Amino acid sequence: MPVVEPTDEGPVSADTSRPAGGAGEADELTRWVGTLGELTVAVNEQRPLPELLEMIARTACRLLGYESSGVLLANEDRAALDIAGSWGLSEAYIHQVNFERPLDLSVDGEYAASPSRRSFTDGVPTLIDDIASDTTYGPWATAAQAAGHRSMASVPLFSGRRMLGTLNVYGTRPRQLSPTGVQLLQLLANQAGVALETQELLARDRARLMELGQLNEHLNDHRNLLLAHSRIHDRLMTVVQRAGGLTDATRELAEMTSCAVCVTDTSGAILSSAGHGGLVVVPPDADAAAQSTPLGRTSGAAVISSDTAMPPLASIPIRVGEETLGTLWATYPEDPDELRLRAFEQAAVVIGQTLLLRRAREDAEWQLRGDLLAEMLAGDDIDLGVVLARGDRVGSNLRVPHVLGILTSPDGEPDASRLMGQVRSQAAGTPAGRLLLARREASVVVAAPATDVDMLFQLLRHTRQRILSTTGRTTRAAVSSSVVPTRFNEALRQVIGLLRLVPESPDEPVLTLEESGLVGFMLADLDPSTVSSLAERWVEPLRRYDEKNNASLLATVRAYTDNHQNTAATAAALFVHANTVNLRLRRAEEVLGASLSNLDHLTALRASLLIDDVKRNPLR
Repeated sequence: MPVVEPTDEGPVSADTSRPAGGAGEADELTRWVGTLGELTVAVNEQRPLPELLEMIARTACRLLGYESSGVLLANEDRAALDIAGSWGLSEAYIHQVNFERPLDLSVDGEYAASPSRRSFTDGVPTLIDDIASDTTYGPWATAAQAAGHRSMASVPLFSGRRMLGTLNVYGTRPRQLSPTGVQLLQLLANQAGVALETQELLARDRARLMELGQLNEHLNDHRNLLLAHSRIHDRLMTVVQRAGGLTDATRELAEMTSCAVCVTDTSGAILSSAGHGGLVVVPPDADAAAQSTPLGRTSGAAVISSDTAMPPLASIPIRVGEETLGTLWATYPEDPDELRLRAFEQAAVVIGQTLLLRRAREDAEWQLRGDLLAEMLAGDDIDLGVVLARGDRVGSNLRVPHVLGILTSPDGEPDASRLMGQVRSQAAGTPAGRLLLARREASVVVAAPATDVDMLFQLLRHTRQRILSTTGRTTRAAVSSSVVPTRFNEALRQVIGLLRLVPESPDEPVLTLEESGLVGFMLADLDPSTVSSLAERWVEPLRRYDEKNNASLLATVRAYTDNHQNTAATAAALFVHANTVNLRLRRAEEVLGASLSNLDHLTALRASLLIDDVKRNPLR
């Protein structure tokens, strides 16, 4: 900071022991007013704070006749006063006050008794006429005298009701500042407080204007992004509305983003794919998909790294409301921009709407097929002409023989809608018009032309594998022999009988009549409606005896044949003693007039039990 050099005229001083008179007082007032005006101009010109504080200190020296001055401001945590601006003070003295012997504002600090602190905390002027003889000056006396200070005055510096610091003046000789001088120094300090507050407000306004400018730029960028976003939406919707469908929408997205794109449904089956730059997206498996990094604002969106030469993949969930319909996959560029990410997000929305519309159409078509099949399975009063016409409308030729398949969950899944969804998902790649699907209680029944029996087997196998891999649940399936569509009810009885009568085994294949031994033979060659006499001979006597005597002969005979004529196993299955089983079997032989040790009698009884099961025990 510059040091004041004395002039020939000497400083203008307000330190006088007699009242100023006449012209001198007017001149002094004019000088003060002019000086305050200069400060106001400096503030309005938004000069830097250090320059403004230096101007305040210089003005105090010039108007009051002191050789040096300092503007002390409380630091950020208001723990000490720092010399923030000065005139005439040496750098060494400033460093000593600011760093070596701070003007502590704490209650019991080592340097807590300084005159500046008293002015700051008490809010009143502090005057030191002679530093050398003043014991309150404390540890700063030596440093002050070394700097040439012999006297000083300190007044509080306010901004409204907020204490900012102090305005200090230092003299090179002992002197007493008159009350008028104190008032003028306080007036200058007050003006300095207004200047500092104005400076702070202007700085705050500049910062606010800068924030508003940045916000305006951000809003403009956001507006431009929304416009581009809208154009992307319109472009994709135009493709969809001109009946381009999912395939064209996927191709359009690949062209817009210069990325390879793929769409999968919730089961992972690929619905549409469009390559770019020689790359084709191959959706990762579940383990690879789990190693992902969140992407953008869309919930569930992620980036999945690749260990191969393929670039990383962006994964964006396709949602409509709370329902997830599939996933959009795209090669993720090294330098992704916001617009490209927006394109992915918007494409997921458009594709979601497309999938929803397509699913609605498919639901309607499958419902028509399901209603037709359900009526044919009932087998009551079928109008062949009407059935054939309805089949033609849904793309099924019911003039040719068909095979019937059934899929069910052995643990009694209460709702077949999940099974139906899995079957339909696996059937997406087949000629859908050639299949008829219907729910029957907890099962799904599929009808296909007999020429497509291999396709039906593959559909059932893939669906069972998919359910097992995704849910851990096992399912059972069976396929009937070839029948004409008017006999679908008989084919249904066949597949229900297979599932009911063939014991479940681990890793069992799709059941068929040909591979099911005696059960298959009975279901294929005997019509239960025409063999009632066989059941009447071997089953009904036991049932009537049980009803009349509250006995369990029929259940015992069933368990006996199911357990390969093993008495101990039969007793364990029925939770009775082996002697009880033997007594019931002898009573059954008496009722039937037959011997269970006779192979012919035993074979006839077993066949009758199978027929009775088919007639009386539909699949639950």
